[in-house]
Amino acid sequence: MLAVVVGVARRSGIALGTFLMEVQTVAKFEHHVRVPWYAGLVSNIGVIVWCATASICLFSGALLDGRRQTRESRRFFLFWGALTAVLMMDDFFLLHEVVFPKLHIHEKVTYASYGVVIVAGLLASRGYIRRTEYPLLFLALGFFALSLAADTLQDRLELLLGELRILLEDGAKFLGIVGWFGYFARTAFEALVRERTN
Repeated sequence: MLAVVVGVARRSGIALGTFLMEVQTVAKFEHHVRVPWYAGLVSNIGVIVWCATASICLFSGALLDGRRQTRESRRFFLFWGALTAVLMMDDFFLLHEVVFPKLHIHEKVTYASYGVVIVAGLLASRGYIRRTEYPLLFLALGFFALSLAADTLQDRLELLLGELRILLEDGAKFLGIVGWFGYFARTAFEALVRERTN
């Protein structure tokens, strides 16, 4: 990764520090703007929770040995772990907000793609999900839907709520991420306990 960063920096003329340093440091030295250390605090913690969820799912999928009785669990965790890793990367690198639009991929196309993948995953895993504490998963999805609705209606909500609109949009997203983590961490724990006792 470091070799790629050095290569991109040299070819593009972008300062190497832009890729290597913390965002606050880059803003201070390149743009002469002081960004407080707590800027993006909740968003950054959200990315950490995404990462924890992806790690738990992928690690659990790798631990389950693929025997007939655990094959379904293994596929479940590997699929949702991979999807969570994609969502984490999107959130961390602002893919749907900044990067994809530069590639002429509209934000709505990205949201629709994620929606299709999530619905397909829910349908494919429905038998397994029924045997888990799925209300927490649907609560998390509900918070994501609320956040998406607040994003879509942000101009109207700004008039009604002012700055609280941001709490509705980003707060709901954060609660969704935490619920997502809670569901998959709990489900992975139960699957690994079952594997150990069988």
